[in-house]
Amino acid sequence: MAKKTIPVARTVLQAAINEVESKQSFSNLSSLHVVVSDRYNASSRDASFPDISPSVVGLRIKEFNLTHKTTAGKRGRGVMTDEQKAAMAAGRAGGRRSRSEKFAENPAIANALIRLRVYVPERFHNKVDKVVQGGSMKAAVALKCLDCAGFSTVEIRNCAITQCALWAFRPYQGNASEGDEGDEGDEAEEAEEAEIEEVAA
Repeated sequence: MAKKTIPVARTVLQAAINEVESKQSFSNLSSLHVVVSDRYNASSRDASFPDISPSVVGLRIKEFNLTHKTTAGKRGRGVMTDEQKAAMAAGRAGGRRSRSEKFAENPAIANALIRLRVYVPERFHNKVDKVVQGGSMKAAVALKCLDCAGFSTVEIRNCAITQCALWAFRPYQGNASEGDEGDEGDEAEEAEEAEIEEVAA
């Protein structure tokens, strides 16, 4: 199915650019697109054109080769002040804290991880450890899939909920062996995965 293109009135968009730039200056194109979007939408409603977002403004400016005074800004925060440089240097001197340290210092997260360990079956505690120790996103995805599938790796492998955002990232997608339908197969797969991870470490 082809994507629908949002219709944009070229002359109305150019007029909106000219109008907003005559009243103020912009430090970058993103800022211009936001204000032009508001101006265009206010003007185009009378002509029954749909509203457009700032990103569509940017796309149509390029597509229609429209003129504007505003130039692209530099990426990043720009020139740093002496105070900002001093604060950054102080932060580097203190060393960067690990995610596990940040988790331990946050009472809400620390309590949630304790409850997670109680909730998750013991044979999957290695994944809980990875979340606690390093904030492993891969382990977090695996635990969410396990929770959804009643802690059955076979159910995860055969999951048909393709609209789930985690479906493509789910673990245990290897080839199922004959009769691999219960805890024994799950535990064997877990043990194999643990050995692989231990070697990699």
